Amino acid sequence: MKKILFAVAALTALAPPAVLADPLAPQIGRATPIRIEGSLSVQLLLSPGANVDDQLRQSEEARKAIYELAKRECATLKDIFKVDCRLMSIRTNSNVQQRNNGIDSVNVNGSASYELLNRPN
Repeated sequence: MKKILFAVAALTALAPPAVLADPLAPQIGRATPIRIEGSLSVQLLLSPGANVDDQLRQSEEARKAIYELAKRECATLKDIFKVDCRLMSIRTNSNVQQRNNGIDSVNVNGSASYELLNRPN
């Protein structure tokens, strides 16, 4: 049975301290865009005896989950800050963890960069 574990790390805003102190501050999305970095990871447990093709399929499934989470995060940022959000970049990496208990897992880590801009009037 596949188990998907999502762990979403805290977002780190690369913004002036005044913006970080008050996330609804008027500086958000002004002429200079605000950039936000986020990271997350997905772990899928492999069935005992999974072969390389199974591992590749699981890795692809986990990467798709990372991409979907990144898309949803941009929608969340738009809603919270009342600005436009652009997904600027996304990076993923994956590996198979072999465990002593015989249940291996595919781990995929990702990071995404977002840019927040004022909505056009």
